[in-house]
Amino acid sequence: MRDEFDEQLKVFSTSENLDVSKKYLQKYWLFEKDYLEKWQPIQKALFKNNTFFPEFVFNKKLQIFVTGGGRIFPQSDFESLKICMNKSGDKEFVIIQNINNSDAPQIYYKGERLKPHPFLRFKFPAHVDWKELLSGDGISEHLFEMPFKDYFVFGDSGNWGMYVANDHYYPLIIFGFVEDLKLVFENEYKVSENEHREILKALPTDYLSHI
Repeated sequence: MRDEFDEQLKVFSTSENLDVSKKYLQKYWLFEKDYLEKWQPIQKALFKNNTFFPEFVFNKKLQIFVTGGGRIFPQSDFESLKICMNKSGDKEFVIIQNINNSDAPQIYYKGERLKPHPFLRFKFPAHVDWKELLSGDGISEHLFEMPFKDYFVFGDSGNWGMYVANDHYYPLIIFGFVEDLKLVFENEYKVSENEHREILKALPTDYLSHI
């Protein structure tokens, strides 16, 4: 019997650590049934359907905050996110690649076009530590270290979402959250004046009216 993640295991794992990667996927893969029953409704409440940056990806009732990107999050930003999740009341969070299933995106790395990859979709406990996130060998490396692909990140509280706009000339991390969490996120994620100016230059008009 094939697992949902067989293709991902084949593409992203290394042969010498296949068992490590498989255990990671068995533990943290977001299975389709769980996604459809629990997580897709939350995603639809936070994000617009079938939308890709530079279009406005969030439900317009949310507050917006933007930082520079390049990866889903480095360790310091993940620790900040854990604080935000704790204050929001999240028990779990998910990372879901934004991909049009009928047309896999063209991925380039260091100027070379890569073969289309299978999509990535994971669920983690909100208290997971950084070492555990990176324990999946090549799968973790691709998910957390590679500076391309766009992702949705959000928790089970439904109070916030994060859009990882990596696959663009100026990578961005875009947060959307309920008004009660505005100070929580802004206190945890500091943006310098220079970075703020660069972000404003990179943001489409639809976003400028929300920050």
